[in-house]
Formats: sequence, structure tokens, C-alpha cells
Amino acid sequence: MATEAQQYLRRRGVDDATQRHLIAHRVLGFVPCAWIDAWKRTEYDARILLGDSESEAQHAARSVLRLGFGRATNVPSIVFGYWEKNQVCAIRGRRIPPYDRTVRYWSQSISTALPLFAPAPDVWSCATVGLTEGELKAIVAYVAWKRSVIPFPFLAIPGATVRNPEWLESLRGRHVVLAFDADANGAGQRAQRELGDLLVSFGIKTSHIHLPLGAGQKKNDLDAFLLPHLHSKGSEI
Repeated sequence: MATEAQQYLRRRGVDDATQRHLIAHRVLGFVPCAWIDAWKRTEYDARILLGDSESEAQHAARSVLRLGFGRATNVPSIVFGYWEKNQVCAIRGRRIPPYDRTVRYWSQSISTALPLFAPAPDVWSCATVGLTEGELKAIVAYVAWKRSVIPFPFLAIPGATVRNPEWLESLRGRHVVLAFDADANGAGQRAQRELGDLLVSFGIKTSHIHLPLGAGQKKNDLDAFLLPHLHSKGSEI
């Protein structure tokens, strides 16, 4: 199953070297994966693996299974590690297409405040950072940044409408560039505008990237926009 997930990431623009780099930093993993198994055992023993699934009501007593460590998610899955205070504080998993990718799993309640997702520690060294919705978009943008296709890396929030007041402190003093999904119904654009207004109200310098939406196109997102440019090393867009 890991091989299938790795191939999926390659198609999305995340090369093998980047995958290995992110796995080593415990921000990316597959099921099974050594660092995820070790983290799961530690956190389960500490009894903090509680929470809700985005697609199901409650699963606190069965959270380990629902995170992909049993037959409940016995399909190829990608898992992302969220870091806080120099350690993984939460993990989020998602199935890959053609499986039901709307099924996503958390190690704690969806309402619990999570830190921003950073693809790698060096992202935090940048004075200008992008902010998008969804971990994979930030990872693809990380590839683009490392290849000098874009001038700054991206952080990610777990969902367009998710908010955590602590993000403001971590972004204070930086120039934040927002790039959410462009949706035909305007949902992504509205979420971007609302978050931008919030950042500005806290004195955070904020800019916007408005992804193009062609005639008849229902959605355009950051990783799809960047994918054609990933092999244009040194040619910034």
C-alpha cells in the first residue's frame, strides 16, 4: 500500500527524494510507517488518542483503527505529522484516489486547535510565507520553492474554515501570502478573504494570490496550478 501512495505523490509532483526528506522529518508517512507506529503506541499509551472523524460522529474508543492502523482504513493512505514544541502533537490521515478520499482521520478532535502544518523546519526561517488549505498543497509548494519556481514556501491550515488564535502569534512579523482554492461557488475565495481580514486586523502584512478559474472549471487549487511548472528549475513564476 505504501508503494501505491508513493506513486500517487509522484503524480502530484512530490519526487522520491522529497518524500524521503519529509518522512525523515516525520511530517509525512504511509501506512505502515515506522515513525507513525512508534508515535501511535506512545500516544495511545498516554490515552490522548481521542477525537472525531470528519466523516463520522465519534470514534474515541476506536481511534487507532480509524487512523489507518487496522482494517477500518485498510486502503492506501497518506499521513501528515503536525509539530508543536519540537515534537509531533497530532497526525492526520487521508485515503488516496481512487479510494474515498473524503474519508480523513485525526488523532484528536477536529475542533481541537492544531498548529499550522509546515512541510519542513526550514519553512519557519522565512520572513515571507504562503498560507494555503491542506497539507499536500503545502508539500507541493515546498517542492516548487526548493526548485526556485516560487520565491517562498507555504504553510497549511487543515481546512479552509478552521481557525486557531495561536496561528496569529506564529505569523506575526512575517509577510503572509494567502492562496486558497478557487471554487466556482466562491467558497475558497470567501474563506481566503475572511482569513486575510483577520490577519490584517492583527497587524500582519497580508497579500493574496487569486488562482485563475477558467470557463466551466469548478475548482483550481495551488498544487494543480504549480504542477506544470515543477520541472522549470530556476524559472520563477
